[in-house]
Amino acid sequence: MLQDRRILLIISGGIAAYKSLDLIRRLRERGAAVRCIMTAAAKHFVTPLSVASLSEDKVYDDLWSLTDESEMGHIRLSREADLVVVAPASADLIARMAAGLADDLATTALLASDKPVLIAPTMNLMMWAHPATQANLATLDARGVVRVGPGSGELACGEVGSGRMSEPLEIIAAIEHVLVGDKRLAGKRALVTSGPTREPIDPVRYISNHSSGKQGHAIAAALAALGAETVLVSGPTHEPSPAGVKLVPVETAAEMLAACEAALPVDVAVMAAAVALQPVSGFPLAWAIGLSPFGEFWITVSLLFYVLIVAAWLAAVRLEMRIRGLAREAALNALPLPPAYRKLFRAWTWLAGPILAGMTVVYALMIWQPRLD
Repeated sequence: MLQDRRILLIISGGIAAYKSLDLIRRLRERGAAVRCIMTAAAKHFVTPLSVASLSEDKVYDDLWSLTDESEMGHIRLSREADLVVVAPASADLIARMAAGLADDLATTALLASDKPVLIAPTMNLMMWAHPATQANLATLDARGVVRVGPGSGELACGEVGSGRMSEPLEIIAAIEHVLVGDKRLAGKRALVTSGPTREPIDPVRYISNHSSGKQGHAIAAALAALGAETVLVSGPTHEPSPAGVKLVPVETAAEMLAACEAALPVDVAVMAAAVALQPVSGFPLAWAIGLSPFGEFWITVSLLFYVLIVAAWLAAVRLEMRIRGLAREAALNALPLPPAYRKLFRAWTWLAGPILAGMTVVYALMIWQPRLD
């Protein structure tokens, strides 16, 4: 897909600059021609010799080079590329891009470019969350600059949160999306839920599951790659944010429901999250545990399967939102059933959520036996 494509890679200063070496290697493996610009700060983390060896081309770093600038090098570099990629994109370089500065070769080439620009931000989580950085990103978004990442996890500074540069393969996927992406869903809105939820029992403990979020994140990435404006509502997961996707992080099922409702209306919804069982305060459902010999006391943990998310979404059909089940229609069409049975099956899939919710309440009332002193 990238054979004979020309990529101008701008490497800024940051510990994540080492990933740019792997990015160059993987781009070359796919047949892309890579030219590199390094900022002064970038040379503190990776050497121009390493970059030149992997890219098999000269490294450009001096705006005042008599040899290069005699041919208007900063204009030639940006105009001869099919795509400009900034990886890593530091907070400093993002700020200078937003301000339109042109005080070194990297920012001058960016300002002189008429080609698509893709950035892969990386920085400390507090720098990422700072209003100035978010305002700069909003400015770049408005100008059509494409962003991939950052991901969440342990950062080089020892803190944990958003700010990790996307992995080289994720950046390559974003590059392919920009250069050769299929836009058949352009103008459509999509919503995807992903990952687990955490339902607190008390301030220390919670109920959750082992969902990785890989499926939901992959579906969101595929929808975004097809041009859909995609909102990804995700529980706690280590999966990086897909390129071109608006990520809405949540913790609990209630937060996930609220985020889904806030995303309406949409054309496509894929509910891939593994919603955990929810402890419901004041609604004893299951069991009490007596502890002795330290004196009898009871711990009541009420568990209610959170079908309310499904039920709410079924009701949201009235709000002109279409839910497309990934397996329901495919399985239905594959069954040799008469038309009447197909209609009955479709009706059951729409009524299953409310029916299960009612059965859960009835079951709770049947088995709950209040303790009498």
